Amino acid sequence: MSEKEKPKIEQVGPMDPSKRNSPIAEGHSEEVSTQKRAPILCYWNGVAYSNGARILSNGHYYECMNGEWNINPQ
Repeated sequence: MSEKEKPKIEQVGPMDPSKRNSPIAEGHSEEVSTQKRAPILCYWNGVAYSNGARILSNGHYYECMNGEWNINPQ
């Protein structure tokens, strides 16, 4: 995959507990539902991210999967 094809990873600050945040999953889950439903968002410090979005916080990569942040080794 070329640099142009790689999805952008937004660098964010540490999670602020006073703002809306989605949970960080204990393990990596790739379970995908076959039912159509409204997009599930993840929140980090009050900012909404779509399913599949990736962020970087304090040297850790996270990926939004079904409303939870999964640690992504990158």
